[in-house]
This record gives sequence, structure tokens and C-alpha cells, in this order.
Amino acid sequence: MRVIDIEAMVAGGPDALILPDMTLNALGTRLGVPEWWNFADEKPFGALLGYGDFEMMVWASRNQIQVKRVGVELWTAVNGDPVPKEKIWIAKGVKVHLGPFVPGMFFDDAVLKLKAMGKRFRVASYDDASEVKKVIFLGKRCKLVFFDMMSNLGLAEIHFFSSKGDS
Repeated sequence: MRVIDIEAMVAGGPDALILPDMTLNALGTRLGVPEWWNFADEKPFGALLGYGDFEMMVWASRNQIQVKRVGVELWTAVNGDPVPKEKIWIAKGVKVHLGPFVPGMFFDDAVLKLKAMGKRFRVASYDDASEVKKVIFLGKRCKLVFFDMMSNLGLAEIHFFSSKGDS
């Protein structure tokens, strides 16, 4: 069974299965046909591809289609309120290893874990109508998004971004 190691990706290590900057061809070879897709009418070409609880943003770059963002959705809505998902999946034959970055992980626990990992980060707080309440930015390549879940700040999404420009 193939494994996507989210903990290693947050730590900044390369994941052998998926990661930003890989080509669409490599993504398709590793995961197969997406569950859903949304091809925008953009110049240059851009699209969103859905694989289970993962969303990949792809667009034309350097004369090929590359993955520019990998997002993991760790929440669902119950009666209109966000709650942590019980299980995260991506594709048949692929296991998702989250490590400590489980759905609904408390904000303070995430801060402690990142400090223990020796990661540098900054926190942004949001006080508006959206469900996003805090975001931890790990440089320009990763962010952890926290929603108000069941009266606590819980980890709702993880995003990984390309290290390359758009040229």
C-alpha cells in the first residue's frame, strides 16, 4: 500500500507520492482519475482536481501542467456547524498518515508540536463571519487552518503550496 505522509510534508520533507510542483501526468499516474474536477476558463490553463478529502490546484507552468497546491479537508458540517472528520482518504490503495495533525487537533497542541519540531511559523487571527479563526503559516509552503469546532479551535484544513513561480 502506498502512503501519503502529511506529518513529513508539514515537517518540510519530501513526500514520495504527491507534492506541489509535480506534473499532472505524475499525479494521474500515482492516483488515477480524480473523483471530480473543475476546469476554469482561465489563461493560462487552471483547474481543481478532487481526490477524496484532497483538492489539487493545477495550472500551466513552464510548458507543462503542474500541481501548485495540495489541500486536505479535515472537517465536515453537521447541522451547519464544522466538526472533525472521522477518517481521511484520497484514493484506493493509498493510506493517509496524518501523524499528530489529525482532524480537530487543538490549536495550542499544534503550536506545541510545531515548536517541538523546531519549525518557525507565524499566526494570523481572523474575527469575521467566516469559519476560519486562526491560520498558522509555515513559511510560504504550508499553512494550517483552524475553525471554531465544538467550542474549541480545531484543525480543519492543511495546505501545501508550490515553491516555484508562475513562469
